[in-house]
Amino acid sequence: MLRALFLHAVLALCVRGGITNEGPLTVFRTGTNESLFTFSLPFDIPSTNAAPRLEFDFGFATDEPAASGTFFDSFSVTLQKTNESATALLLTADRSGVQWAPSNPGGLTLTPTDVGNALIAFPDLNPTMTLRYAYAVSYLLPPMLTAGLATLFFDFFDNLNQFASLAFVRNVRINAILSPPPPALFLQSSASFAGPFADESGVAIDPTNKVMTLSQFGQMRFFRLRTDVTSRINQMHIEGEQMVFQYSFQPQVLALQSARRVEATYADETNIVLDVPGQTISLARPLENRFYRLRSDAPSVIISEQVVGNQLVLRYDFAHVLLQSSAAVNGPYADESGVIVESANRRLKIPRLGQARFYRIRSDRATRITSITIRSGQLVFHYE
Repeated sequence: MLRALFLHAVLALCVRGGITNEGPLTVFRTGTNESLFTFSLPFDIPSTNAAPRLEFDFGFATDEPAASGTFFDSFSVTLQKTNESATALLLTADRSGVQWAPSNPGGLTLTPTDVGNALIAFPDLNPTMTLRYAYAVSYLLPPMLTAGLATLFFDFFDNLNQFASLAFVRNVRINAILSPPPPALFLQSSASFAGPFADESGVAIDPTNKVMTLSQFGQMRFFRLRTDVTSRINQMHIEGEQMVFQYSFQPQVLALQSARRVEATYADETNIVLDVPGQTISLARPLENRFYRLRSDAPSVIISEQVVGNQLVLRYDFAHVLLQSSAAVNGPYADESGVIVESANRRLKIPRLGQARFYRIRSDRATRITSITIRSGQLVFHYE
């Protein structure tokens, strides 16, 4: 079972210089005759059996015109161990856009792909400026930045010209997914439905795709799984001389909850149809607006909904996978809409586009695209 550990860092209220707290936002503004504002956020990174991930939202806006040879107003984010043994410069933002993982002599060497990012809506801040952008940022901490005291620095530079700029940050947090060793898993067989069953030898297990393969028998056999978590064989077929078993682990608790308002109390829905292999939940289409969430002993998320007749069909998964694209390899990347997610087959499908695009996956666990094919006018992405 995966367990999520969240450490939320609350930005302390500050009204000094050009830094203010406005609801959940900490906002930096020019116009105070100071050229540099630094807001430092110390926190203790937990020691876990998985690398923690630093996550936050930030944005930058300016009225500065484009001009060559100009030092624009800028905003940068740096993470440093308190003992200064390791420093990571995550980003620098200004009128020209965002530099992800810029050069940082003496600090850790990062590449732009080390700093995950996705465009988000810019909040309503005054004054409204001609250029503005905002991102959700995610950085998987390397070992030298984990397990101990560290400080996150937000630096806002004002070149003191007549043009206004601002930046904001919010939702700073450390998110660590604690993943125990894979469960012990064995394929057993018997000549009789009632047993006795014994472990099979020579079984090849692909835990990523949840597939087992075994050489064919000459006689009829009954198969089952032996494991320390709830599991089942979903499908069995023959490929050449091999028997192929597709299996899945099942949460012991999985309930659909709903509420009339997002902040209200949620209660379990009782009249639902749960399709475990297909990972869907069906219920009567509600007559009013409802907010839904899952209650489970394993991290799970609703990934899509569809109205079929008078039924509402919700599809869920145990990991959040989003396809992003960009016109340039260095970004910026944004979530693609209309993506068909086939979790069981680890495939993503979108209509084929007419122009060149670069793609990546944004997920709450390590995920990568393994191949891209074109089929029936669609781009098909295989991932693991």
